[in-house]
Amino acid sequence: MKAIITRTNYHPLQTTGHFQLLDNDGVEIFCCDTLELPWKENKNRISCIPLGHYKATFRTIGAYANRSFHIQELDGGEVKGRSHILIHSGNFFTDTKGCVLLGRGYADISLKKRNIEQDNVLDLLNSGNTISELIGLTCDFTLEIVSSQEEKISDETAELSIKDKDFVRVNVKSTLNLRSEPSTQSSIIKRLQNDTLLEVIGIKGEWAEVKSVGVEGWVSIRYIDQFDDKGQVNVENGYLNIRAEGDINASKVIEDGLLTGEEVRVISKNKDWLKVVAREFSGFVHNEYLKKEI
Repeated sequence: MKAIITRTNYHPLQTTGHFQLLDNDGVEIFCCDTLELPWKENKNRISCIPLGHYKATFRTIGAYANRSFHIQELDGGEVKGRSHILIHSGNFFTDTKGCVLLGRGYADISLKKRNIEQDNVLDLLNSGNTISELIGLTCDFTLEIVSSQEEKISDETAELSIKDKDFVRVNVKSTLNLRSEPSTQSSIIKRLQNDTLLEVIGIKGEWAEVKSVGVEGWVSIRYIDQFDDKGQVNVENGYLNIRAEGDINASKVIEDGLLTGEEVRVISKNKDWLKVVAREFSGFVHNEYLKKEI
């Protein structure tokens, strides 16, 4: 059997979503709600685990024995960088410690015996019964964790040394939300396609303020990449023109060209022409005039 967790709502304290269990024909036979921690670079006990493919097996020893599932990598090892990640019962984000909680429905509840008061954060309901129902259906399944919003591709993107006035590209499987504020709760200004060129105009924590075709907003730095390939202009006299297209007759992007030794970042290559970013512009230069051939 296969299960899918789709993360749908993001809050600074927690992530909520939807769990589906499919039979061998791909037909849904069970569904419920999920509660996890927010994404914080897969850090132990304070972050949910990365999107990806895993397997889950019924747990018979240790904590939550006979009432939980152990999430592991497909090869049987612990989740990369983590240990003892389970699917188990619980009501509050403080119950997860990086694990996945299952239940049905949400409400802001209080629990006097645990000194938990209402805090304007949604808590998970009917968790114990939901786990019992799942255990009655299967003892193991493959698990795919996906996101209904920004799809993360690289775990390394959040560690990039992105700076003001830098140029980056969108790195997602579908689209990236350009938001009005550095928060997943803020309004969406525009949905950016993969590989869209962005100019960074500010950094705030895990968010970058960017400009795209005259529109400004905020994106998570987990979903943008810097350009790895670089080159230096190599002309004997004068300057190198940046052109709007990969053609010697195409119009110039800027009136004054690039000087010898000036560094560019290479976005892509089309035969002998390279699409580059230099200064605050992007355009095409001939590969012959860069010191490093890409």
